[in-house]
Amino acid sequence: IVGVYTIESFIMNPSSTSVQNGVFTSEHISRAHSMAMTIDHGISGGEFRMDERQLTIQTVISTPILGLIPYDVTTQMSGLEFNEKMNTANLSCS
Repeated sequence: IVGVYTIESFIMNPSSTSVQNGVFTSEHISRAHSMAMTIDHGISGGEFRMDERQLTIQTVISTPILGLIPYDVTTQMSGLEFNEKMNTANLSCS
């Protein structure tokens, strides 16, 4: 794991989108910084110089149902799938 990005709890309506501020923590901050700069360069149209076969993106959403029952959703994608999404999606950093 390179790092963990955590946001505060919030309510999100179905079929909606949201941008949330959060905190990124890592035990290997220099490695995480290098990775983030590489991905940012790739999103900006630069050459992506990462071995996608060795990259795995994992998203974990932890939320209580009805405020009581713990519920986790884990989504995992390969580096190849991540790179494809980055190259086909209309992305902006604003």
